[in-house]
Amino acid sequence: MCGLAGIINYRSKSSISECKNIASLMADQIKHRGPDDFGFWQSSNGQITFSHRRLSIQDLTNAGHQPMVSKSKKLILEFNGEIYNHLELRKLFDPSYLWTGSSDTETLLALFEKYGIDKTIEKIEGMFVIALWNESTNELNLIRDRFGEKPLYYLNDNNHFIFASEIKALKVTPWMKNDIDLNSLALYFQHSFVPGEAVIYENVKKLLPGQILKIKVKNNLIKQEKIQYWSSETNINLSKENVFLGNLKEASHEVEKALRSSVKKQLVADVPVGIFLSGGIDSSLISILAQQESSTNIRTFNIGFDYKEYDESGDAKSLADNLGANHTSINFSSNEVLPLVERLSNIYDEPFADAAQMPTILLSQHAKQSVSVALSGDGGDELFGGYTRYISGPKILKIINKIPSPLKFFTAKLLRIIPPSQIDMFVNLVNQFSESKKGLYQLSRKLYALSNIIKSSTEEDLYNNMRFFWKDNLPINNSLRPLAVLRSRKISSLVNSSFSENMMATDTNCYLPDNICVKLDRAAMSVGLETRLPFLNHNLFNVAWNLPLNYKINKNSGKLVLKEILKRNLPNYSPPVGKQGFTMPLGNWLREELREWASDLLSYNSLRQYSVLNTYYIVSIWNDHLSQKNNYEYDLWSVLMFIEWARNNKINI
Repeated sequence: MCGLAGIINYRSKSSISECKNIASLMADQIKHRGPDDFGFWQSSNGQITFSHRRLSIQDLTNAGHQPMVSKSKKLILEFNGEIYNHLELRKLFDPSYLWTGSSDTETLLALFEKYGIDKTIEKIEGMFVIALWNESTNELNLIRDRFGEKPLYYLNDNNHFIFASEIKALKVTPWMKNDIDLNSLALYFQHSFVPGEAVIYENVKKLLPGQILKIKVKNNLIKQEKIQYWSSETNINLSKENVFLGNLKEASHEVEKALRSSVKKQLVADVPVGIFLSGGIDSSLISILAQQESSTNIRTFNIGFDYKEYDESGDAKSLADNLGANHTSINFSSNEVLPLVERLSNIYDEPFADAAQMPTILLSQHAKQSVSVALSGDGGDELFGGYTRYISGPKILKIINKIPSPLKFFTAKLLRIIPPSQIDMFVNLVNQFSESKKGLYQLSRKLYALSNIIKSSTEEDLYNNMRFFWKDNLPINNSLRPLAVLRSRKISSLVNSSFSENMMATDTNCYLPDNICVKLDRAAMSVGLETRLPFLNHNLFNVAWNLPLNYKINKNSGKLVLKEILKRNLPNYSPPVGKQGFTMPLGNWLREELREWASDLLSYNSLRQYSVLNTYYIVSIWNDHLSQKNNYEYDLWSVLMFIEWARNNKINI
């Protein structure tokens, strides 16, 4: 895992030495992504400059140094990521081929030289962002992996084209402005992250998953061309044409074979490897297969909370004990919240409001003390129907479409009459006499969510109401309202598909790369830890989408085929019911540990500094949250993360 940056000085407005100095500054900003080595390359005329920070994972010697020049001297490569099948791909070369070392960088460069870009990309399995410069054609190719695990940002100021792994590297250049894109801001408040190719800053873009951006330099001009070399929706539709005809048990063997292959390849490293283990189905399966493929006891890491109703660390420990794993459980203490919160805007560069970012950072910090690579179970929900919305969405839509519209809105208001504090008090009372402590888990939060989704009328409405924040209003001024009317996300429309499958595909295209992968990548790389996601393998993806939906979702349960694999490999272990993931006591923290910090940011004097925000509306819901009239934890978190980011980046809008 690494960090990369580069400059194309296509109008010769900057000197060779200036580009060299700026590229070095860019690399300095992403040193956390690659603390082990610094690399630099520049063409003789200064037209193209690469800088690179390396985290040494495969081949710890200088033979893996980047940027790397090909044997022909025509190709120069820098990349961020891992090619998991690179040793297997070396068999494509003549046995007499002289390799300098054992790094995947060298393999990748040799493949590009032998097969070209298109055939090489077809062959490789991995997570990556690649920058490949061709000296003979004056062409730069920027390539992002299929699922968007690794990030790439770029901008063009009509004199320079610059790119980097993180926005902070672009910001140290003299060519990036601090202007905010208001459309992106509206998108942020709905999603809690900035989706797609949009970026919070004007004129900055993200390369999308599965894309190649070709930049041809000629006569002081550049020509850009985007190529979608891999599309999740295209592959889903192709996979669904060849539906698996065996039974569930047979299907589980096919999935296990593909998942085991992915896990085995991702365990390869010249540094210690561990696993993020929540105790849920996905991370449990990764841990079980990893232990079976490992000659030593695997290392697992988990995080718990002071609040018992949110603490599921016992589930992870139970599985680790079953496996004989070397397990570490970290407690996220309330007194650690504020110091962590104050670092978030620097780690994430853009406003980003998935509060699970906090335990992910803490988990990464502790894991880095003993490993340099950690496998995670992310991606299993999107592939195998794990999110509640995939199971409940079709049922809810069927019911609410039978309700007259006036009654829908009346019911929505009724659901918000009883304060969350009273609902929670009732739940606590019931739980004292209930054997199942999770039967009414977070009932107030679920009723609040139901008050939003009951107003839906179409699949798209329901999906947006289940996924989006700030359902009734965005916290921006009326003068900017036209920018935010949009903001309904079009749901995927697959061939011969169900509502559940369309939601899974939509999440794969947006929520997975722009929330899940961003959260994990920035958290882990902030401490120089590489994370790997075995579920995000394109061969496994095709196997998963070959399966009929009822092998994933049936009645009130998801991930049926994964549960079958789990039962076969660890028959004495039962996965926990009602797994919550990284849910945390955010609402309580805002009223207690974070109250002073939040009150400062959400005060009238603070909010009025940002003309874009609807000050009175935000203050009113903050007061309602404090008085426990309602639970606005996630809505408020998005505002807090925006203001904290704006303050730290000296943004005035």
